[in-house]
Amino acid sequence: MSRFRKHTELGFRWLTCGWRLFLRNPWLLGGMGFCAAALISALALIPFLGGLLIALVAPLLLASAYLAIDNVSRQKMSLPASLRLVAVKQSPRELISVFRNEQRVFPTVVTGLYSMVAALLIGVLVRLMVGSAWAKDWTSLGFVALSGVLAAWLLALCIYFLLAWSLIYALPLAFLQQEPLVPAIGRSFKTAARHAFGLSVVLGFLLVPILVGAIASLVSAWAAHALAFLVGAVVLPITAASLYCSYRTVFPQREAATIHSR
Repeated sequence: MSRFRKHTELGFRWLTCGWRLFLRNPWLLGGMGFCAAALISALALIPFLGGLLIALVAPLLLASAYLAIDNVSRQKMSLPASLRLVAVKQSPRELISVFRNEQRVFPTVVTGLYSMVAALLIGVLVRLMVGSAWAKDWTSLGFVALSGVLAAWLLALCIYFLLAWSLIYALPLAFLQQEPLVPAIGRSFKTAARHAFGLSVVLGFLLVPILVGAIASLVSAWAAHALAFLVGAVVLPITAASLYCSYRTVFPQREAATIHSR
């Protein structure tokens, strides 16, 4: 229990650290979160392929967020008022900043394809488990069918967590420390597994927009989508900043010294 409590408290400290980083430049990071939320929302509307496309671009978005957050972390004060509008205008470009260095293009494409293939396999597994019941209105399902769908949903969520473990630290190791990608993925997974409880707190924060949308849907479907989008635009950069804080915690400063090659 003491280990669980210790790591859970560590996860909340990472969230607090992420919130402080976000407040250093909410115009840049908030703008990036808004653009990312808009992109994800648009891709989610594409039948059949939406989830796969989101999985494809997710590593790109997270890697670019890490690069931006790394720069923000070096700021010792909040952004001056005269530069706030500039930061907002810069945010869409920062969302693809990982492509500014040609050495990062190949690893970015590889991680995107790796993520997309994993998402495809997860989808196939879910379909094999519950068939067409997954796509139906869950309220119309019987107890047995609903239990199967919920079990499949939990299994898929657990596997997505494992996928996230392999990338959370691999991306900063590859792009901030220039470590080879494949060893970085293995190292990321092992490190994340040792901090599973703390990372669950941070990754669980991503469920907030879904919960807000679910509650708002009791009043209005449009309100649910709008609130989920707006909350997601803030939750996404805070989560990314919190993951960056966890990276700086588990990989000490002397080891995680950033190599600038922009």
